[in-house]
Amino acid sequence: MKNQNEIHNDYQSFPASNEKVLDQDFLNQVKAVQAVLDLNLRSNPQLFMNSANFSNSIPIAKIMYCYLLSFTYEFNDPRELTLSDVLIRSDEYNPAIRAYFKKNIDQLIFEELNSLVIDKSISKEVIKTIVEEECSSFEWITPDSVVSLALQILKIKDGETVVDVGSGAGNFLLKGAAANPRAKFTGLEINTGMYLVSLMRNYVHNGNISDGNIKILQTDAFDIVDSEANNRFDKVFANYPIGMQLKFSGVGQRYLKKISESTSHFRSTNSGDWVFNRLIRDLTVNSPKGKAIGIMAGGSSWNKTDKAERRYFLARGVVECVIALPAKLFNDTGIPVMMIVFSFGNKNVRMIDATQFFQLGRRQNFMNPQQVDQLVKALNKDSDYSRLVAYEEMEKQDYV
Repeated sequence: MKNQNEIHNDYQSFPASNEKVLDQDFLNQVKAVQAVLDLNLRSNPQLFMNSANFSNSIPIAKIMYCYLLSFTYEFNDPRELTLSDVLIRSDEYNPAIRAYFKKNIDQLIFEELNSLVIDKSISKEVIKTIVEEECSSFEWITPDSVVSLALQILKIKDGETVVDVGSGAGNFLLKGAAANPRAKFTGLEINTGMYLVSLMRNYVHNGNISDGNIKILQTDAFDIVDSEANNRFDKVFANYPIGMQLKFSGVGQRYLKKISESTSHFRSTNSGDWVFNRLIRDLTVNSPKGKAIGIMAGGSSWNKTDKAERRYFLARGVVECVIALPAKLFNDTGIPVMMIVFSFGNKNVRMIDATQFFQLGRRQNFMNPQQVDQLVKALNKDSDYSRLVAYEEMEKQDYV
C-alpha cells in the first residue's frame, strides 16, 4: 500500500488540478488544440443535437473527440487508423461507447479529427489535460482535494474492493485506482452522460486494459445492495446528490420501501442524504474492517427532521467522524457540506471543523496538500478544530 506522500504524488500527477502549475509552452499547446476542437464543434452542430439529452453537451463532445484521438497512439502511423477500427475497439472496450460514438461521428468528422494528430503531433499528455479540464466543469465532479482526503481516511489496502456510489465523471475512481493499483475499484453511475464520460476518460488515461483495476457500471446503486448477489465492499465512497427527495426521484424505491417497513421512525420526508448513508453503510456490512465515506448537507447533521436517523446510526456505533468542509469546494452547491465517515464498533465521534482549511480559487476554493495532511492528523488528535465526542454526550445534546 502506498503511503500518504505517495498518494499525494499520484493524485497530483493528473493534469489540470487546482494545485498543479503547468508549463506555459505546454498550456499553449493545450489551448491550440482546444481552439481546433471548438472550430470542429461549430462546424458540426449535429453533435449538440445528438447530445441534447445530456447536460454539459459541449464538454462531453470534446471528451469524445479526445477519446477518438487517443486511439491514434496505438498505431505507428496515425493514418492507419480507420473509423471501423475505432468502432471495433470501442465495442471491445464497452458497447455503450460504440453506440454513442457511431451515432455522433461520421467518416468526414473522423477524417478531420484524425488529421489533427497527423498535422499537429499532439502529445497524449495534451489530450489527457483537455479531458481533465473539461471534466472539471461538470457539476458532479468531486474536487481533487476532497478525493485526496477521502483516500487517506479510507486507507485502502492491496486486495481490497472499493466502490464509488454515484461515480460521476470518475474523479475518485481514477485517482484512487492510480494510488492503489492492487485494489479493485467499481463505479456505480445512473446518469448516461456521466457514465459515458467516465468510460471515455478512463480509456484516455488507461486504455482498454482487460485486467485493469477499474470497472464502471450504469445502474441504480440501490439495486446493487438490494440484489441477491453478495455485493459488498471493503471501502465505499459516495459523493451522492445532496438533499435529493428520493420519494419523487424514481431512484431506490424498493430500498426506500424496505426502510419504511422495517424502521418505525423513518418518514418519506427524511433527507435523502441519510438514505444514501444507510446504503453505503450496508455496502460494507460484511467487511469487519469496512469503512465508508459520504458527502452530505451540513443541515442533515443538526435539523429536527433527521434527528431520529442520527440516533439510529449512533445507536449502532457506526459513525466514526464528521468533518465540516470548507465552503465553495464543489461546483454544484454553495451550501455547507460535511464529510461523514462510517465504520463499526465506535463509541465516540471525531468532530472536525475544517471550514477554514482552504485556498481561494478562481471559481472554487480548494484544500492544498498541507491542509489535507493537517486534517488527516486531526483524526487522532484533539485541537482547537478537532474534538472527540462520546456518544453519550451526543445524546445529551439531542443528537446535534
